[in-house]
Amino acid sequence: MVLIKMVCIESVLVADIATLVFNFDRYKN
Repeated sequence: MVLIKMVCIESVLVADIATLVFNFDRYKN
């Protein structure tokens, strides 16, 4: 149960970072 929760949180975190990087790249160009 705890492991699944950790994986979910990690996935959300990675998705947030990917969105940030994508937006930063679009803003830069």
